[in-house]
Formats: sequence, structure tokens, C-alpha cells
Amino acid sequence: AGMPRIMRILKRGNWLDESGEIVAPDVPASLPSLKLDKDKKRATRLDLNAASVDELRALPGMPDGLAEAIVEARDLWGPFAAVSDLRTLLGVDPATVAALRPLVVVRR
Repeated sequence: AGMPRIMRILKRGNWLDESGEIVAPDVPASLPSLKLDKDKKRATRLDLNAASVDELRALPGMPDGLAEAIVEARDLWGPFAAVSDLRTLLGVDPATVAALRPLVVVRR
């Protein structure tokens, strides 16, 4: 009951402001803001198959170099079928996928 777990974690880590918007340092002005969907109680997520390197870099918890690796892999092998496909990239462990899962989505 109450706030979903990821939203509690984001709030505890000061990643959510009073309006429910996810805030991160140094977010490019071109990045659409990630807002909490008040009806669904979850943040709007970034599509791994459409996001630019700059948009991916701006995600909280995105490891150095991973944004570039995601776009390169997508260009070489085609779209991701699932968020868990990130595990196929060198250096991406289950903890990284778990941290990014609430922030990204795979749309076809």
C-alpha cells in the first residue's frame, strides 16, 4: 500500500521533488522531464530503443560509458527486446539493470 517501492527509494535519495518530478544534476535542457504519472503512480520511462546518448547519460545512476554502449549496440544489433537485454553489454551486472529498470522501457 502507499507509494511504490521505487518511488520511496527515489524520494529517500532526494531524486523526487515536491511535485513528484524526478530531478537529477546536469540534465540537458533538451531532455524531456521525467514526471510522476499521478494516475499510475510511476515515473515516465525513457525508451532504450529511441533515446539518444545525451538522454541516457542524464538518467540517475547511469554508469560512465553505458549510454554510448547502449546506442552502439542498438545500431549494430537492432532494437532491444527487453530491458534485461542490457545484461548482454560488457560490464552490466544485475544490480545495474535493477537500478535502471524503473527509469527505462523497451518499446517496439
